[in-house]
Amino acid sequence: EFVTILKANDFGNIDSLVEDIRTSIESLQIKNKASSFGFVTISIGYVVNDLEKSNGIDHNQTTELKDFILKADQALYQAKKNGRNQIKSYQ
Repeated sequence: EFVTILKANDFGNIDSLVEDIRTSIESLQIKNKASSFGFVTISIGYVVNDLEKSNGIDHNQTTELKDFILKADQALYQAKKNGRNQIKSYQ
């Protein structure tokens, strides 16, 4: 597992950006006999916060790194539970 932190100005494109990361790995077609897909895939769980919109005050927003990681990890395991090789946003 690894963490990537992105700063974005356009939150409307986050889903497609994350999906592009997933499909980029899939398109490499790195053989993996242990995978039911037959090649390396990734599942991605992610969290989006618009701290500028909330002025950093909204208590429903995640502001600490450990909270981001926990929420992204929960989304990741939901993606794996849903069949792997997919993206899932924390809800």
